[in-house]
Amino acid sequence: MSLYQGIFRNSQVTKYLSKLIENGTFNRALHKTFPLESNTSCNYQDNCPGGNSNLMDVACKVALITGGTSGIGLAAASQILCAGARNVTITGINTCEGKEAACFLNSTYGMGKAMFINSSVNCMGAFEAAFKSTMDTFKRIDIVVNAAGVCDGSRWEREIVTNLIGTIRGTLLAYRYVGKEGRGNGGCVVNISGVYGLEPLPPAPTLCASQYAIVGLSRSFGHKSHVMRSGVRVVCLCPGFTQTPYLKNIAERGMTEAMGKQLDAFVKDAKRQGPDPCGHAVVHLLKHGRSGSVWVCEGARLFALNLPHKDSYGTLVAQYL
Repeated sequence: MSLYQGIFRNSQVTKYLSKLIENGTFNRALHKTFPLESNTSCNYQDNCPGGNSNLMDVACKVALITGGTSGIGLAAASQILCAGARNVTITGINTCEGKEAACFLNSTYGMGKAMFINSSVNCMGAFEAAFKSTMDTFKRIDIVVNAAGVCDGSRWEREIVTNLIGTIRGTLLAYRYVGKEGRGNGGCVVNISGVYGLEPLPPAPTLCASQYAIVGLSRSFGHKSHVMRSGVRVVCLCPGFTQTPYLKNIAERGMTEAMGKQLDAFVKDAKRQGPDPCGHAVVHLLKHGRSGSVWVCEGARLFALNLPHKDSYGTLVAQYL
């Protein structure tokens, strides 16, 4: 029994990065950065730092994308197909929206390129059925993008289950269906978190908690011990505020009425980007993202983060033994 089968069966400390953040915008001097086009074109500026090594050729690959019926998930599906992928499966819980998204992808990139499956990351049986159906239809899965998420502090337990538990499930299913110890030949998982997995978000503590957890999850599963065993890279993308249904009626979804109003004002004052740059960023991570790495897509620009080790910023204040 593999490590990941055992996990199914038995079903790093980071500092507040104040020096990396300035007025809500990441300090460009501390990041390697390269701009992304913010339109739907297949072409974008791809100047990867560190030798531009290509870790994956997206051509002829098959991807499964949760939350792929709109927003960042749909943008990722579109750009993955644009990069030459053979097929994509998009999942979601809105059947009408899902069928329209699949129709858009098939009319844009060729009939039969995309398939929609009505599936919730909150139901393990239905979630795994989407993987099985993708394997049966397309015969392989090489890429998993865990993009499903909600912002709903009024129902914070559901928020944690969807955002964090859903991402854990998607990553473990990737090991089963993409990993070499399972039914696959290796590949890549891109977990979508958010910039508030790197700094506090006072109006939405549970959203912030789930995003922090996804960053830690991705860095841990991205460790070389997992990659060597499974052949699966795990990388994390943290988008800034992005104009998607995720932000719809945000004032009604605070943990309290006051926090909802505070969050709504916070979002209205924030600079937003469209989802397309995030789709481009996902393709960049598939091609160039070192396993365990964390990236930010903000203002249609992609930043490679170099997160400090705790020993580099800790100050000894007491000795108890």
